[in-house]
Amino acid sequence: MLFPSRNARQNLLIELNPYQILAATIDRPDNGPVALLATAEFEAGDDAGLRQWLEANFDNQKSWITAYAGFTPPEALLQRDSVQARRLTEPGYLAELAREQYKIEKPDAWKLAALNPMEGTLIPAEGLAKPALLTGISHSDIHRLQQRLLDLRLLPYRLEHSL
Repeated sequence: MLFPSRNARQNLLIELNPYQILAATIDRPDNGPVALLATAEFEAGDDAGLRQWLEANFDNQKSWITAYAGFTPPEALLQRDSVQARRLTEPGYLAELAREQYKIEKPDAWKLAALNPMEGTLIPAEGLAKPALLTGISHSDIHRLQQRLLDLRLLPYRLEHSL
């Protein structure tokens, strides 16, 4: 189920990227379509403006606001490449690949994955060389985003990485 079953509360869709913040208030009754109640756009660092908008649109929720968040980190890895599928079980294989080919200085401080470029699923660690979509994001970028959401009283039900 995409949305939690608590229908008494509104939910927030939010996208945080280096250029802007996009926000939308949604409501979903038990029976019926999702309703878009309000939308807003803010400068990338305008947390004060976002906070005022949240207070105006979620005035009956004085505690946490459930959010479905998307974010674009300042640094990320998204590259199509070929990987040795059997080596995916080896500790450090993706980190070594990221360090050597993509010049990531501290790949151990990143979350790295090799995905099937057609299906978006993890590549099984079997067989020979396979085409892959290498993705990565630094743990510190994720931590900063989570802290920013918490500072805004946002409880991410789902957090999606976007580019």
